[in-house]
Amino acid sequence: MTVTLQPETVLDHYRRWGYLEAAIDPFGTIQSESLSEGASSADDEDVAQARSYYCGTIGIEFMHIADSERREWIQEKMERERDAEDRGRILRRILAAELFEQVIQQRY
Repeated sequence: MTVTLQPETVLDHYRRWGYLEAAIDPFGTIQSESLSEGASSADDEDVAQARSYYCGTIGIEFMHIADSERREWIQEKMERERDAEDRGRILRRILAAELFEQVIQQRY
């Protein structure tokens, strides 16, 4: 049986449980749970968008935070589109962290 979900309901579902489907296991030994089961074809675009926010290589569990202002801040950061400049900045920060880790390993 398929259930038609409203876009906000789909997003709320992935905000709460999307981290369970996130691709955070680099070895592929843990089978992630599919959260999109039961959504009708009319919701495919909404599900794809929600999955892109909450089920990528970063999983985030934040709906338990009592302070609604903090939850909304996290939600805003997760649900925005990343531009090329943002991706470049993230890559530079990751590379700098990797280099720092290598230096620390060599010295200590």
